[in-house]
Amino acid sequence: MKYVLKILALLLVSNFLFSQVPDYNFMIEPTELMSSYFDYMPGGYNNIPIQIQPEVSFPNNYPAGGIYIAYQAKETSFSERFVYFSYINSLGEIVSTDLISPGNYRQGYPGIDIDPVSCDPICCWHTEVDQSYHDCHITADIFHNSGFSGNWTDEFTIIDNPETGFPFTGFDDDEFVWPAVYISNSSPLGEDYRRIYVSANNNTDSHGELPYPCENVLLCYADFLSSELDDLSTLDWTYRTIEQMDDWCNEGSYQRPHKAFIVHENIVVYAGYLNTYENQSSEVFVLINENYGEGPFEYYSYPAVSYYSAMYSRHMNLVFRDDYSKVSFVGVRGSYTPRLISFDLNTHEFSFQDLFVSSLPFTYYEDFFHFNNFKIVETGNRLVAVWQDCQNALYASQGVEGYEEWEDVVEIVICISNDSGETWSDPIFLNPIETPELEDLKSNYAYPGDVIEDLGNDHGKLHLFFYSDHSFGCYIHGYGQDLGGELMYAALDIDFGSITSSENFEFSQVQIALSNYPNPFQTTTTISFSVTQTSRFVTLDIYNIKGQKVKTLDILECSNRVAAASTQLMHSIDWNGKDEFGKPVNSGVYFYKLTSGKNSAVKKMILMR
Repeated sequence: MKYVLKILALLLVSNFLFSQVPDYNFMIEPTELMSSYFDYMPGGYNNIPIQIQPEVSFPNNYPAGGIYIAYQAKETSFSERFVYFSYINSLGEIVSTDLISPGNYRQGYPGIDIDPVSCDPICCWHTEVDQSYHDCHITADIFHNSGFSGNWTDEFTIIDNPETGFPFTGFDDDEFVWPAVYISNSSPLGEDYRRIYVSANNNTDSHGELPYPCENVLLCYADFLSSELDDLSTLDWTYRTIEQMDDWCNEGSYQRPHKAFIVHENIVVYAGYLNTYENQSSEVFVLINENYGEGPFEYYSYPAVSYYSAMYSRHMNLVFRDDYSKVSFVGVRGSYTPRLISFDLNTHEFSFQDLFVSSLPFTYYEDFFHFNNFKIVETGNRLVAVWQDCQNALYASQGVEGYEEWEDVVEIVICISNDSGETWSDPIFLNPIETPELEDLKSNYAYPGDVIEDLGNDHGKLHLFFYSDHSFGCYIHGYGQDLGGELMYAALDIDFGSITSSENFEFSQVQIALSNYPNPFQTTTTISFSVTQTSRFVTLDIYNIKGQKVKTLDILECSNRVAAASTQLMHSIDWNGKDEFGKPVNSGVYFYKLTSGKNSAVKKMILMR
């Protein structure tokens, strides 16, 4: 039944065709890096913790091509949380797993990037040196001196909270943590210089109305040569905040930006969602600087994004694609459908593209705020999107017949593109029921490697890092048991040539939000929807599992049909579980499809009489 549901959901969406599931096999089966009792976001929120070295380390020409993974872990239930790294050589052999810092203070949420010249990784994390504030520390592994990993320099306090931020924000209680690191292969100094960027988010309560993190950023950067990586404290560090985010932090109504950042040569980009809690509204935003992070950032936004969808998509990262002309990230928009959200750096337009129609792209608990993890990576014209899915686990928890074995099962979902994101494949689903290599694993918090390695003949190597829990549920957030788990590494050989071009459903600055409650339901369910495209042709149809239309609901029953078709206000209509002839339909799975002009969205619901 699982396959029937997924296939039917695809067929029901007009102009939304996927190619087949790509061929793949495990080059390296899931392998344990270490055990850990910290069962939440081991690789951080908005980072890619798996970084692949170039093949040669300069200036000494040492062979490289290995993989660094930076993560947080607790070795026992009662031990402290520290930051670790694993190094895997180009043959796929785990060479080392060890602490990055020998400090005895609580550490967490590392960000890592690799210098494209020396192949040295630079890692930054926050640490609780005293009980008042966390500071951010940074270090480099001097790979280029020996060709071996594990030569981390003495850590340097790059952000000393709250003192570092005070000259820029004017507040003496700011705490900039959760650092992310990027290294640009160019610098305004020219020649062989590169620039390190570290961006940290403000964990201090908003200076407005509500006591939640305001998350304006402190951006730090410095130019360097390979010979200067031995001591990062000697670099000439520059610090700044971004005016737009400072304004959000200091306005009376609480506004919180959920975002990531990325760098390429002279371009620095922040993108994500801005949530305004007072009126529960959201927008997608982009902040762009084309001068190495110096000077003003240009601000662009697209309003009227679903407030809750933005909250449930905040653990994402950014990629450049299409020859660095677009910046993109994966999240949910208007419903639980995973979507690619993009901004064109030339036209300054936003676009939204569905990746998969039928999905619950979260770990299933009561609140998805913490339990979402959308990641995307690109190399050339190849892109890979990865997230976790628990739709079958949800059905099992609701007692839907045929889903009993899916209880407490988390699936890793992988969608690929071989044409810079114009079209996408059917998803690969990795789970312990259908994937022998994942047998007995509860796989969660999956991260792809930052580079899709070229294997020739249209094949690419995708590195994966994930946490395999011994108990379903995140213990540190009040779910599951404190049984620990393992941090795992694996690698897939994916055939990017096995998918064919197809017409994905993409629309520019047009949104459809669609949901129903309760779901499952016994007698009546309320279908809520909104669209931002004005159209006289708005329809809402119900289909059964065979794809047969059961009923067309009368949109005129809504309070204002024109408003429903032209604003982002939610409108609703009830379905009483009856067909066009007024006869009650049988219990089972049904689909409801909202069509507005050439655009449409499909959701699934379950009738249980």
